[in-house]
Amino acid sequence: MPQPKSVAVSGCELVRRELSKYSGWDVSLMLAIAKAENRSCNPLNHNLTNSENHGVCVGSYGVLQVGCLHFQPHDDRNDTATVVRVAYRVWRSQGYKAWTTYRTGAYKENL
Repeated sequence: MPQPKSVAVSGCELVRRELSKYSGWDVSLMLAIAKAENRSCNPLNHNLTNSENHGVCVGSYGVLQVGCLHFQPHDDRNDTATVVRVAYRVWRSQGYKAWTTYRTGAYKENL
């Protein structure tokens, strides 16, 4: 019997799948934050003018606009799985308030 073809997943559906790999956080809430932070769930959307990183580095990256200081040198900031993994680490230490769009309530329009 032939195997079904796998369908490439991208955009917000890929973000949802990656978010679902981690326990404890609200996937729908994190997806709403991602949409508010990134608009299109594009892993290549970066904010390279963000200077809120204590002078250590510049920029916020990927679908969740994670600040550069949270990444290790070998991390691929263009990879959705990597950005979500790093975001999960940030969430575990800081909670949802780590994201400006949560603190301001801007994420709510994406629920």
